[in-house]
Amino acid sequence: MALKFVRGLPLALIIVWELFMIIGWIFIVAALARQEWVVGSEPNRHVEVGLFRQCEDVNGQGEDCSHVDINIDTWKAAAAFFIVGIIVLTVVIVLGFVSLCKFDPFLMITKILLSFANLCFMIAIFLIPIGFAFLDDKCPKSNNDQCGLVCDGDGDMDFFKLCSPYEVGAALWVLVVGLILLFIGSWFIACVQTKTVYTTYYN
Repeated sequence: MALKFVRGLPLALIIVWELFMIIGWIFIVAALARQEWVVGSEPNRHVEVGLFRQCEDVNGQGEDCSHVDINIDTWKAAAAFFIVGIIVLTVVIVLGFVSLCKFDPFLMITKILLSFANLCFMIAIFLIPIGFAFLDDKCPKSNNDQCGLVCDGDGDMDFFKLCSPYEVGAALWVLVVGLILLFIGSWFIACVQTKTVYTTYYN
């Protein structure tokens, strides 16, 4: 006696999961490439701060997006986790296509790698608001560091808190949407194990 796998419902779930992974990957990469994570307008200056660069428009002279050195240790760690997560997620997407043809053992490996990628992304997104507290620090070396934001009045940057006139930008919300798509897709691939159907047959 042996077991024969019936692929109908699980195959459909894998396809849906693969679509969520690809769309989520696009959203995350697009968000990481943009600088509109923290945005605000000071007197005579509009600033957009991202994980890898900072853009400024002083007195309407045009946006300057010169290279930015990551000056915030927590954001350095977040960048590392995001990069590792993106690399692993790329491997997961490739293995997802392979699992459509060869269900075992690629699906199990894919699920393990996806769990690792999700963990990296969760740690990274948690570190980002912790780094808010250092955005208003004076730049230690040059204006090419992520720092020097000026708060209104007696306001101050803090953990998980931005001071006026700064607020969370569109790119950070795009990142959140990408992660939500990723986590929803993870639920679909988790259901493959619980929804797997087998039939028995005799040689």
